[in-house]
Amino acid sequence: MAEEICMKFSQFKKDFLGAPIRRALKALKSGAGNPAHTCEIPYRNEEKYWVVASKDEVTVYFAMHFDNVTDKALARIFLLEFSDSKRYVKNPPAIMYHDIKFPENIAKNFPEASKVKYSNGIVSFTLFPGHLKDGLDQPLAFLIGFRQYMHYHQHAIKASLHTRMRKRVETFQRVLTKAKRDQEQVGSRKFKETIGGAQQEDIKEERKQEEVFTFAKK
Repeated sequence: MAEEICMKFSQFKKDFLGAPIRRALKALKSGAGNPAHTCEIPYRNEEKYWVVASKDEVTVYFAMHFDNVTDKALARIFLLEFSDSKRYVKNPPAIMYHDIKFPENIAKNFPEASKVKYSNGIVSFTLFPGHLKDGLDQPLAFLIGFRQYMHYHQHAIKASLHTRMRKRVETFQRVLTKAKRDQEQVGSRKFKETIGGAQQEDIKEERKQEEVFTFAKK
């Protein structure tokens, strides 16, 4: 009984937020979609999703909005790559990224929606009856979990970039440490450490040696 209750609690978000999508997909699976299931759901702060149903397909649109400049840039790269990744998956849903032009289906059914601007446009998923042969739970979980999936990968990208930056800084620090002059090895010469590097004082200028590199002609 405890496991059953825990499973129901874990699926609450999918069942609650995904109820309009489930209704449209259920009608599509039964043989004919119902255009009356088209709706608009403001499910996040400054974000919405739309369900546009027809007799032979259901399209779910997700608005993408980010306030942080870095999040905007990473989200755009991610969405562009995500829409192209469908060629590596067998029988995927139709994925479109509307980053410039507002989707016509939404503007047609909800004229007021086009007046709102989103930082990263809108991404859409179109499902056909063939995608629902194994049931509604998996497609519904993927659709409702897409926003969280994208949020997770943004944090993963940031963590990877920070790790690489730290490694690069550590490498530069090791190079600078090795380049410092050792006072014990210069005898009576006096050196003064400055921001620009080690400067030699109170000694005669040494003749500079020029190295000439001759490159073989290809």
